[in-house]
Amino acid sequence: MMLFPLHCLDLHVTPPTLLSSTSGSSSGLGNISIVYVPAGCSAAYKAVYPWSSKVIVDGSGVAVNVTVTPGMLGEEILKQTGYLSDVNYLTVSGSVNDVDINNIKNSMPNLLTIDMSGLDMKEVPVGMFIDRKAILSVILPSVVETIGGGAFCGCVNIESIVLPEGLKSLCYEHYIDGKYDVGAFKSCTSLKSISLPSTLERIEDYSFSNCTALRKVTFNKGLEYIGNNAFYYCTALKSIVLPETLDNLPYGVFYGCSSLENIVLNGVKSIGFSSSSYSGAFENCTSLKTVEIPEGVTFVGTRTFKGCTNITEVSLPSTLASCGETPFGGCNKLSSVTCKALIPPTLASGLLTLEDMGLPLQRTLNVPEWTLNQYKLTSGWAAFSQIVSIPNFNPSSINVTNDAVLTLPTAGLPANYKPDMNIGLKSDTLASLHLKGSGTFTLGNYAQYINSQLLNEVCMTADSVQVKMYLEKYRSSTG
Repeated sequence: MMLFPLHCLDLHVTPPTLLSSTSGSSSGLGNISIVYVPAGCSAAYKAVYPWSSKVIVDGSGVAVNVTVTPGMLGEEILKQTGYLSDVNYLTVSGSVNDVDINNIKNSMPNLLTIDMSGLDMKEVPVGMFIDRKAILSVILPSVVETIGGGAFCGCVNIESIVLPEGLKSLCYEHYIDGKYDVGAFKSCTSLKSISLPSTLERIEDYSFSNCTALRKVTFNKGLEYIGNNAFYYCTALKSIVLPETLDNLPYGVFYGCSSLENIVLNGVKSIGFSSSSYSGAFENCTSLKTVEIPEGVTFVGTRTFKGCTNITEVSLPSTLASCGETPFGGCNKLSSVTCKALIPPTLASGLLTLEDMGLPLQRTLNVPEWTLNQYKLTSGWAAFSQIVSIPNFNPSSINVTNDAVLTLPTAGLPANYKPDMNIGLKSDTLASLHLKGSGTFTLGNYAQYINSQLLNEVCMTADSVQVKMYLEKYRSSTG
């Protein structure tokens, strides 16, 4: 089937003479990758620059369908056409080896479509189709488990691709052919949507970065890892719903997704890094207006929402324990923050920069009523111009990550209120809680790391009690 994407041009018998384009391009062909010419005219176009620099398709093109054994792809193709470079549409099944892969990669520059569904290929090799701007369509092997770093990087005319069930990982390479930070589908700038198969476990760094036409990603339950900058500058992406199986979001993962309006972070426990050297997970997502960080998240990293200039409201969960430096820096319209954490989370600095806080905008911080004064006395939180209590709210989780004092409300708590409490972190950091007041405090689950302390002045009961130990894993220099 003939495909005519934006970067193609259908012409007549004689190659026209081209003047320089208005943009200053000497070729006058701009971003055109493929030129379709009448049957029998390809030689004339290939003999004249700039036409010779493009993929020339003669008539309806050359289609080849072969079944091969390892090392025999070239021989089988030559039974049907004069040269490997003649092939525009390839269907290949059977088994291949490195020689065959090299032929596809380096000896078929005019390839437009390839159907590999019948290939016994578990891994699409690193850089197999890198910068193949004329590739319009790819059907992956039905048994593929891994797509190598840069396998389709720079395939600017691929609009869609089906990732088959059985696929487990999309990989990354630091350097290929003069390119750094090369993800599997990086810079596939015509790719519009992607549905991840239920078997996919890992999306490595830069996998879909700079896919500027990507509007929709359907994430799969079972996904365990998304790498740094995986969706960096996907400027058309409007909404994301992450699966409950994903614990962490790294740095830069949705950086610059300027059309992103809605984020649902199911299951996420930690967002971004503490270092200011790395981009924030949602930095410069300028279409976000409200952000709700879900229960379960314990850390929001440095620069996480930096430069999200249209955010007006933020809700932080009761499980939040700490934040990196100014995670909402540059959010100069942010006027309302709700923090449900009973004990003020540790801030590396403020939620916003000093410049942000100095703007003539009243910013309201809403916090649990029975620790209102603690927020007013805690560095970073105390910078808000107005700090008020959340009516009729009691948090579902109490996390203690440093030295804290907690006084139970004198009016008592609801009879059915049973929060979970966790004292300490998975590290050698000492945490302590001094619990004051009177009456009975009933917990659901109580967990304490052995390097942490509880000084308790009230009657406290819990449905379950855990004492935890964290053992740091060290690796010797010999591995």
